[in-house]
Amino acid sequence: MEVSSTGARVMSRWPSRIEVGTWMELDVDGDRGVVKVRRIADTKDPSVTVYGVAFVMLTPRLRARIDETIAAHLERDLATSSR
Repeated sequence: MEVSSTGARVMSRWPSRIEVGTWMELDVDGDRGVVKVRRIADTKDPSVTVYGVAFVMLTPRLRARIDETIAAHLERDLATSSR
């Protein structure tokens, strides 16, 4: 899963395709949120679909995890670019 401050890209092996505009619950190791499907992309693997989702509502713990992930990526990018 890739994340930004406003949404994420999620890969799924769900057997039926979810439609753009669908709201769904997201569970990341017990931390939950509600997202809205904004985009759908197929992959080379026909059993996998990639969904671009926008965050609708996140638990404070999931919001904190996302913020920490983004901060870690920014730190890594800054360290790499300053070498």
